[in-house]
Amino acid sequence: MFASQGNVALGWEDQNTLAYELSCQEFLTEIARIEFQGSQARSIREISLTDEEARWKEMFFEDFHVGMKFESKPRVVTSENVKEFAELKGDKNQLHLDPEYAKKTIFGRNIAHGLLTLGVALGEWYSLDVTRKSVVSFVDINNLFFRAPIFPGDFVMLELEVIAARPSRSHSDSGLVTFKDLMLSQKAEKVLEFERKLMLMRRKKERGKLEQFRVHFSKRPES
Repeated sequence: MFASQGNVALGWEDQNTLAYELSCQEFLTEIARIEFQGSQARSIREISLTDEEARWKEMFFEDFHVGMKFESKPRVVTSENVKEFAELKGDKNQLHLDPEYAKKTIFGRNIAHGLLTLGVALGEWYSLDVTRKSVVSFVDINNLFFRAPIFPGDFVMLELEVIAARPSRSHSDSGLVTFKDLMLSQKAEKVLEFERKLMLMRRKKERGKLEQFRVHFSKRPES
C-alpha cells in the first residue's frame, strides 16, 4: 500500500520517516486521509488547522449556507469499540462478536453494529467542534440508509453538506440547519447516508436585534 502526496507516491521508507515524527495514531489517520483524497490530498505534514478550518470554529446559525461542505478526519472503528457498544446497548448478536459464527454469514467476518456506525458518524461531526457553543438541540434524522457494513479495523470519514437553513418559527433566537451526511470507508465506499436537522443559536448581536424588534412592536401606543 502506498499513500500519495500530491501526485507523488510515498514509499514505505519515506512514510516510516514521517511516522517517526508523528505519533502512530496520527500517522495512520493521516495515511488514511491521504488515500481518501487521492491526488488532491494535502501534505502528510499538514496536521494543523487551515485558515478555512479555523473559520469553522464556533459557528452559529447565520454562518451556515446551503451548499457549504465539511469533511472530518478519518478514524478507525476497532473491535474494542464493537465490544463496548454491545455491552452498552445490550445487542450481543453473534454477528458482531463471534468470529466463527460470522464466517458463515454473507459478511464473512464480524461487522460493527449499524447504530454504532451512526454514532461514529455523529461523533465525526462533533469532532469538528464547530457548533459547541451554538447547538440547542438535535431535531431529527431522515432518509437514513445503511449502504455497506463496517468491519473492525476499518477507517471511516464523514462528508456533509448543508442542504437547508431557515430561522426557527417558534424560537426567534435560533435557526434550523439541515445537513446531508455521507460516511465513507477507506475504500471510498458509501457506508451510511442520512439527513439530520439541528437547532442552532443565532449570534448574540443578531438575537439582540430581534429582541429590540420584538420589544418595539409590543409596546402599546401612548394615549
